[in-house]
Amino acid sequence: MMQKVVIAISIIFFISSGLAHSQNKSYNESAYELINEVISNKDPNSYLSKEVLPVNWEKYLEVNYLNNNNSGVDKFFEPIHLELSVEDLEFMKTIAVEKKIKRWKKKYIKGIRLIRKNKRIDYSEHSKYKISQPVFNEDLSYSIIVEEYIGGMENASSFIRIYKKIEDSWKEIAFVELWVS
Repeated sequence: MMQKVVIAISIIFFISSGLAHSQNKSYNESAYELINEVISNKDPNSYLSKEVLPVNWEKYLEVNYLNNNNSGVDKFFEPIHLELSVEDLEFMKTIAVEKKIKRWKKKYIKGIRLIRKNKRIDYSEHSKYKISQPVFNEDLSYSIIVEEYIGGMENASSFIRIYKKIEDSWKEIAFVELWVS
């Protein structure tokens, strides 16, 4: 009897770990698919930083992000709140904490060169991008990334991009500029 219980528990554990692995794989595949679509529009002389851009997702995905007057959603983040439901935002915050991609892997990145963190480049000839790990809603139909562009000392910016999966392709549906120099 005890042996049957141990076997049953082992089978359940094996199946559940396989499901968790397939969900992870689905997330990572979706992340690289999105990143490759994002960088396909970049100048081929550009670089992508190997290190994933760190982001305070708690701030950007906060459902009740209030402005200084406590009178409602900050207009700055309104595009995020118009496109995504409260449930989507809460799920995305959870995923952002659980799933961590720290470095982009060269074998999965297409069409742009990866560059190490401290590698110096000539900004008169090249530009550099840093891209956050994407966060997805539960059914992987929406995603948000934060992107940073550096084209020199006086040519840099950072922004949030919201994407929607439409017919097997990611389409940018909203854009929020965070800063520009």
